[in-house]
Amino acid sequence: MPRMKRPSKSGAKTRQSGSGRGAKASYHHGDLRPALVSAAAGLLEDAGSGGVSLREVARRCGVSQAAPYRHFASREALLAAVATEAFREFARVLSAHADETPDPLARLKALGRGYVAFAMEHPETFRLMFGPECAQAADDELKQAAHASYALLADTVAACVADPGRSSLDRATMTIGSWALMHGLARLTIDMPGDPIDLADMDPATRVARVIDAFVDGLLRL
Repeated sequence: MPRMKRPSKSGAKTRQSGSGRGAKASYHHGDLRPALVSAAAGLLEDAGSGGVSLREVARRCGVSQAAPYRHFASREALLAAVATEAFREFARVLSAHADETPDPLARLKALGRGYVAFAMEHPETFRLMFGPECAQAADDELKQAAHASYALLADTVAACVADPGRSSLDRATMTIGSWALMHGLARLTIDMPGDPIDLADMDPATRVARVIDAFVDGLLRL
């Protein structure tokens, strides 16, 4: 599964105190905005969204505390950028899993496994993506990235519905049901302490796959 890029903990080589030549050089290298987003993504997974600050992100990038404000008006704007990149990576992960097979129902199962796997690998990022901070953000790029990942699910379900004799469910019902299952499994897996299901002899990936397979196979009988 592809991994999201994490910033180097060593910081930028040009880091200096104050507004000296090194700090100025690090700002003008042309890659500060993506570096800030990458640093914030790493900080998010280390400390949760509450631990992300423009000051700490600047420190990790080796630039002055004022430098991030040239690219982001606020902490919320920075988090929206992090979530936007996360949704794009999420879509790539879902596509990679779905492309394992051409069969629509098999693709839906694989997509579900990818959905939960992403949440397990990036729990704090996943919480941000579907949390209130992003839901309330007025950011068109974020909304487009989120919609693209949802469209993968909707298109896969549409292919299932289009296959004659597979299910009598309409597309909207099947899409919402599938999404609810995947998202619910993801949140249970990353949020519940201990083992929420009495299947201790199974590893999480096997458990998730079994639940998703049972759900999707059950759609054939509806």
